Amino acid sequence: EIQRLTRAGRRALALGDAREAVGCFKKALLLSKDTRLHRACAFNLGAAYVETRKPKKGLEFLLQSQPSEGESEEDLYFNIGAAQEGLQDFPKVLECFGKDAGHDRAARAGSRATTWVQMGCCYLGMREPARAARCFLDAAQSYVVASSPEAAAVALSRASGSMLKSHQFRVAEIAGVLAQCRSLCESIANPTLRGKLHNDIGLGYSRLHIFSLAAESFEQALALCAGDMDRRGEAALLQNLGATHNALRSFGTALGWHRRAVALY
Repeated sequence: EIQRLTRAGRRALALGDAREAVGCFKKALLLSKDTRLHRACAFNLGAAYVETRKPKKGLEFLLQSQPSEGESEEDLYFNIGAAQEGLQDFPKVLECFGKDAGHDRAARAGSRATTWVQMGCCYLGMREPARAARCFLDAAQSYVVASSPEAAAVALSRASGSMLKSHQFRVAEIAGVLAQCRSLCESIANPTLRGKLHNDIGLGYSRLHIFSLAAESFEQALALCAGDMDRRGEAALLQNLGATHNALRSFGTALGWHRRAVALY
């Protein structure tokens, strides 16, 4: 049951549903009795809390995941000293976390990708978006190896958002990540997830002032998930469409989108 909950939590975290991940990891933690298992569950829950913008709550559980005195480094799940100093030792943790010789390459890649996502969440909680971006990029590569295009696309979307926040990446680098994410969207069956990703991609292109691609992305998002959104969310999407067409000097088209947004608001 703990394994099932952990898999469900990691899947939710990979797809950007941090609240669902918290619920799964919390149940797994309550069921864990073994010390090492309890630490692993505490690490998962702590990282998920950081992702929901509750870093203090996350730190409470991350503290529980440190090894006790006398334990070997192979048992290390999270070094709290590294967390307080910027997670400098996290690559070492990554080598230890989820190490299982019995898994095949894809399974190992999936486990590694999950840890990169958790690492990225922690960096975001510590307001280090550049480091978070690199973690999400590594996670995306591992998810591709694990044949998980949905999770890879979400990781790329998170990477682009973190890159934009950090102001340490060139426009061409961020645009390249958005293009990769857009390409992966074609292989995603879930229309709601595809729509959400296209909306995020559109916001990214808007911030880069690549308005033609932003408009395309917003239109795809609207076609895919307008029926699943609340009125305020759909109105915001229509308003974004209006703004991008306005930037493209397509004023008549922009006016039409803005009128639809006004009606919903």
